Amino acid sequence: MMKTAFLTFAMLSASSALGCECGPVSVSEAKKSAEVVFRGTITAISDGKVMFRVDRVWKGEVGGTFQMPEFTAGGSCLGFRPSLLLVGNDLLVFAWRLRRFAGDADYFTDICTRTSMWDDAGGAVKKLGKGRLPRGNP
Repeated sequence: MMKTAFLTFAMLSASSALGCECGPVSVSEAKKSAEVVFRGTITAISDGKVMFRVDRVWKGEVGGTFQMPEFTAGGSCLGFRPSLLLVGNDLLVFAWRLRRFAGDADYFTDICTRTSMWDDAGGAVKKLGKGRLPRGNP
């Protein structure tokens, strides 16, 4: 009994030490805290960038193509889940700008947002509604 309690405490402490603890986030909360929400297919990953072909937009000024840093979550929550970063993957992305330097603004996601494979996002998509075409599309 004491051994089990110690192991449970050790595992919880280790996850806290990694700096990333996620609680459930509703679709409306995720959309509210994001600057952009879109459906996009990864067309290329190169030079530290992930390029998307955007099919649908729920929030933000997003064109037919969109790029984000190729940043995977490690010890912190920031970045994509590594399993999502494959060319051809169709994703529902919730992202915001992270300004590292004056005038610099890259869009990032994190593992605590509702960014996921499109095929796994059915419930979120129903709550988001129809959305719109990307900027610049008829």
